[in-house]
Amino acid sequence: MMSEFERDDALVQFAEERSHRDSQASNENVRAAAQASILINGGAATAILAYLSKDKLDPSVLQEVSWCLVGYSLGVLAAAAMMMGMMRYTDWYHFYWRLTAHPEPGRDPNKIRKKAGLWLKITIGCFIFSMFWFVASTFGAAWSLYRSHPPQQIVSQPEQSTRK
Repeated sequence: MMSEFERDDALVQFAEERSHRDSQASNENVRAAAQASILINGGAATAILAYLSKDKLDPSVLQEVSWCLVGYSLGVLAAAAMMMGMMRYTDWYHFYWRLTAHPEPGRDPNKIRKKAGLWLKITIGCFIFSMFWFVASTFGAAWSLYRSHPPQQIVSQPEQSTRK
């Protein structure tokens, strides 16, 4: 039968191993989500640019859809910030566990944990912000294209003659 000390040691080892695996999996998942967000927004912007290179577009589309490109760019920026936020979150999270395992005088692990939590909230906010800009820009582009008329269908005003 295991002594209480051996059982506690086994639990500590299990907790450490589990924490490392969870942290690694979480970091990989967030990185993949941020990369997907960058690809989604960047791919949509590329598709819009390819569409705008066509001939015979309603001139209003060029003006309206250019703002959608700004939205996609903000989505890419938010996804890049998400990656930065996740890096800071894992740094503070690991620091928290290091201080919990090896306390240092004058260092409060709970303050460090709160900083990690703040960076996690920032990371989640950046993901939401990135997806918001993707959806908003896509709806904006779709609405602009729906309302547009190809130039050959635009009824032009007859030119008035200056002769009398």
